[in-house]
Amino acid sequence: MVSKIASRNLETKIRLLISRGKLSDALKLIKSNLTINPYNSELWFLRGVIAIKNNRHKLADEFLNKAIHLAKSNKLNPYEYFKYKGILKMNQHLFEDAMKIFQTIARHNNDVESLVYAGCCGFLLEDISSSKYVSRALSLDRTKTKQMIIDFYNAFFESDPSIGSGVKRLLKKKIEEL
Repeated sequence: MVSKIASRNLETKIRLLISRGKLSDALKLIKSNLTINPYNSELWFLRGVIAIKNNRHKLADEFLNKAIHLAKSNKLNPYEYFKYKGILKMNQHLFEDAMKIFQTIARHNNDVESLVYAGCCGFLLEDISSSKYVSRALSLDRTKTKQMIIDFYNAFFESDPSIGSGVKRLLKKKIEEL
């Protein structure tokens, strides 16, 4: 049995590899360690994160579901795993599904990212009540919230030719006012 400290060190190393874009190295480590401990929810989660980054949505969903199942059976809190399920749904442009996931997380945690994502999904769905999520996120961490909204704007609006320059200027001004 792998010690908890060794397992945490391994997971930290894998996260570092992922953050540096060394996805194939991280995946090799994950696969080799899953043969030793196939019940490690964190390894399945990280495998799902890599699948998301590689646009392998079906695999990502499968790996994240496995991570959530294992976390629940080990009485762990899988909220971070659910957050990535929401991110996966956003990547698939399934904004209603994503919003439901982020709203559920927001009811149980003061997680700035989930609050911003819930607000952004609501914005895309023209749900005016979604602004409460962004307001809550701003009250928790104004700088992070504003940066996430800028990133959201850049991902969904900046290069969209169907959105006029006047609307883009207005959106940018609103973001700057946050």
